[in-house]
Amino acid sequence: SAPGAEDGEEQPDKSPLLGEDGDPCLDVMKDGAWVERHTLSSAKKRWLLGRAAATVDIAMNHDSISRQHAALLRRGDKIFVADLGS
Repeated sequence: SAPGAEDGEEQPDKSPLLGEDGDPCLDVMKDGAWVERHTLSSAKKRWLLGRAAATVDIAMNHDSISRQHAALLRRGDKIFVADLGS
């Protein structure tokens, strides 16, 4: 059973893709190593990714990333990545 199980009750293991609150997460990797995690709030349906920290939801500082590079879009229980073509 998962940690925190009480009174012999089985607790499901949490998915490594979900945050503490059960919301999905975006894990940022560089050269195969984990860099950071961003929880994707269930209150939103769209998140912008890019270098322009003032205008995006998830800032990513790298020369290959444009100011508004991509969007994550929630459709039901799925999340899609859309290239913004910039």
